[in-house]
Amino acid sequence: MTIKEEMEKLFELEEISDYLNKEEKKYIIRLFKEYEKIFQKAYEFENNKDRIAVIIFYNLLITDEEIKNRKMKDSSKLMFSLKNLSKITQLPEKSLYVINNKFQQRFSNLIKDIISKNTGKMDESFSKLVENLLKNIKKHRRKIDNQQISNKVMMNIFLTTFENVKSLYSDKNAIKIKEYLIHMQANMILAGYNVDEEKLEEIFSQFSKHLGFELSDGRNEEDFVAVKDIYGKCDNKVYIEFRR
Repeated sequence: MTIKEEMEKLFELEEISDYLNKEEKKYIIRLFKEYEKIFQKAYEFENNKDRIAVIIFYNLLITDEEIKNRKMKDSSKLMFSLKNLSKITQLPEKSLYVINNKFQQRFSNLIKDIISKNTGKMDESFSKLVENLLKNIKKHRRKIDNQQISNKVMMNIFLTTFENVKSLYSDKNAIKIKEYLIHMQANMILAGYNVDEEKLEEIFSQFSKHLGFELSDGRNEEDFVAVKDIYGKCDNKVYIEFRR
């Protein structure tokens, strides 16, 4: 069988097909067609086309960051690791690693080029999302004269925001305080309140001792948020633990 035929067989495997949506499959197929002649020529006289197809498939998959980091269902292990692809295809893991090392030496520039092009498209797509979001915020932002918020309402905003991000980051055990506050700031701005990051951190510092959050340390000073304990003493914290 040819490399192309072996590639087609991989898409037919249920264990692989279930983890790739229609657009992602099209993306991999398009990449293969674009570089098919190069691969065919490079491996023209090789016999183990099935193993070569897996390696080409693997290297094309990992040019997409989201697919590369996709986890297996009910597991923290990577779905598209060579180890797991070896298990799915029942091909020797050691052999796949050997072929992959040679592939990456031979086609490192080609793969870098694919990643560069793909990243550019992702950045462009994300920029468009942000642009549309800003338009919608400007269009739908509530207009209010009274910018005052009672302590009771502020407490509720902190607590409900925590529950929201806990659901949004269901694959995480913690979130940086600054990231949590950005979620809160976005909703408050849309609701008509003028609050910047610095002010929100200051408010969080005052309220944190009453929220019951489990705060933890971090190493990066850029992530530090000063919070006050029940005695009024300030301490730098970085994360809010989800306590799942």
